[in-house]
Amino acid sequence: MAELEQLTLFSGRRHGPNVVLARWSGLSVHSNAVKNFRSSTARVCAVFLLLSVVAFANPKSTTFNATVDDVFKAAQKAVAGHRIVIPQDEGLKNLTDSGQEIKSFQFATTLPGVTFHVIEEISVEPLPDGTTKLEVFFHKDRGNIPYVESTSYQVREQQLQNQLEIKVGALEAEKDKYETHYEVIHDIDLQTYIEKQKEILTKERDLKIEEIEQEREAKIADLAAMPTASFSTMDTAADKFFTLVQQKLQGGTAKTAPAGAHH
Repeated sequence: MAELEQLTLFSGRRHGPNVVLARWSGLSVHSNAVKNFRSSTARVCAVFLLLSVVAFANPKSTTFNATVDDVFKAAQKAVAGHRIVIPQDEGLKNLTDSGQEIKSFQFATTLPGVTFHVIEEISVEPLPDGTTKLEVFFHKDRGNIPYVESTSYQVREQQLQNQLEIKVGALEAEKDKYETHYEVIHDIDLQTYIEKQKEILTKERDLKIEEIEQEREAKIADLAAMPTASFSTMDTAADKFFTLVQQKLQGGTAKTAPAGAHH
C-alpha cells in the first residue's frame, strides 16, 4: 500500500498535469539558461528520467576518464583564439544534484551554411562514477536581446499538454472502472484492485515523464534556434571538439581548430 500511495502522490490524481509538473517560463539567453532548465526538469523527474544521446543531438556530450579541472583546462585550450563571451549572470554557479559545481564558458563562432553568428557553450561536470562529462551546446547569438518563446514552440507545448491530458483522462476512467468493480460490483478482490491501481499509476507517471522530456527537447530546440540544415554540421563540429579536447588532455599541441571558424 505504501508503494501505491507514493505512486498516487506522483500521479496527482484528480488534478491536471500543471499541478504536478513544473512549467518553465522567463528563460533568457545566457550561459546558464539551458542548464537551469535542465536542473528544474531533473528536480521533477528525480531518478526516473535519464537523458540519452542521439544522432545530431544538441546539446551533445561525451565523457572522459579525467578530473573536472583537467577536462575544463583542456577545453579552454581547445578554443584558444576564439572570442570568449561573458554571460550576463557571471558569478552565479550551476550545481549538480549532489551540489558539485558545473563549470562552463561560451565563445562566439560560426558554422558552415549558417548565416548568423553562433554561440558555442561548453560545460563540464563530474559524474557519480568518477568520470567527467563534457557537453557542447550550439545556439543562436542573440546579443543582448533576451530569448522569447516562439509561436511554434507555444503551439507544440499546448499540443503536448493536450495529448497528456487526454491520455491521463483515459487512465482516470480506467481507475474508476476498477473502483466500481471492487467497491460496488465486488467481483475483484483487494489484491487485484491494488495491483490494477499500481499498474495504472505507473503508466500515468511514465506518461508525465515522457511529456516532460518532449517539452524539454522542444524548449531547448527553440532556445537554440538552429536551422535543421545545420544539425549534421553541429554534430560533426562537436565530435571534432571532443577529439581536440582529448588531444589536449594527452598533452597534444597541434593547432587544430575546434567547432566552427575562429571568431
